Amino acid sequence: MSNSLAFIIKSATLEKYKNTINELIVVVFLLGIYNFSPYYSNFLDEKSKTILSIIGISYLIFCWLKTFFTGNENHLKFYLLYEIGSNIFKKYFRKKSVSEIVNQKIIPDSKKNDLLFLFVKIFYIPVMLNFTVVNFDVLLRHYNNYSNYNLSDLNFFNWYGIIISLFFFIDTSYFLFGYLIESKKLGSKVRSVDKSIFSWIITLACYPPFNDVTSKVFPWVANENILLTSTLTNYFLLIAIIILFGIYLSATISLGSKCSNLTNRGTVSRGPYKYVRHPAYASKILAWWMMTLPVMNLFVFFNMSMWTLIYIVRAIKEEDHLLQDAEYQSYFQKTSFRFIPKVI
Repeated sequence: MSNSLAFIIKSATLEKYKNTINELIVVVFLLGIYNFSPYYSNFLDEKSKTILSIIGISYLIFCWLKTFFTGNENHLKFYLLYEIGSNIFKKYFRKKSVSEIVNQKIIPDSKKNDLLFLFVKIFYIPVMLNFTVVNFDVLLRHYNNYSNYNLSDLNFFNWYGIIISLFFFIDTSYFLFGYLIESKKLGSKVRSVDKSIFSWIITLACYPPFNDVTSKVFPWVANENILLTSTLTNYFLLIAIIILFGIYLSATISLGSKCSNLTNRGTVSRGPYKYVRHPAYASKILAWWMMTLPVMNLFVFFNMSMWTLIYIVRAIKEEDHLLQDAEYQSYFQKTSFRFIPKVI
């Protein structure tokens, strides 16, 4: 009797922690990939790897404590990957009847959004973390270079570098937070994830490692360094670039905790989104065109046009997804212009 009772207690305990155990397996596996796989070993800064490991371990401790004290296993659902892998094994590697194989769903419809957002997190968290770390290091270099100077000693180009680095550090920090945290209190719960394969392809084509392939097809030509010489035209172009990236940053800040790609986390209509539906894309693209003006030729024009087209298609595909939401439909009707007020 005592053995039976012990077995029941043990089974109940394992059942209580089932998702948490599976979560642990998946997170440890992902940390192994981020730290030791050939691609991430080269792509991620050592600081990024350390921070990722700290985030992963802290998250696992939080999961165990939450489950222990509340019995609630509603974590970030990394355990879904374990379930999917288990289902694939059962479907394809165990002997089953044809009817069982046909009728079994690897991914239940009720879990598709959770699983897709999980893939979004797995891809974007290390990318955005690395961008944030690199941008912080650039800011730190600026500080170390100019810490012995008076503010009046800094020239325009010094200030340009500091301002742009600060803009991108803040921007990537916001997106990193958006991918890490999903909260009802912050209004950042995911309503849906884009299920279009083409949307995923066109979006991921703009981020490493996939943008390496895109850049081989359409070489990247925007380079602000060609403007860092003292001519009146360059000063005006750099001021325009600061303004445009300022608009870009204001769009990110307006999104707040909703920052993320390929997801619908609720409609934002404040800041620059009050005037156009895609201010971030528009301002970024225009800034890139400004960078290429001094070296403009047919080759530069063609490749910048292709990158512009990629971002226009991204905007269109995003709207295809967001227009499934009645709230965005209302915003779409009120905000007529996609990129530039009174123009397009």
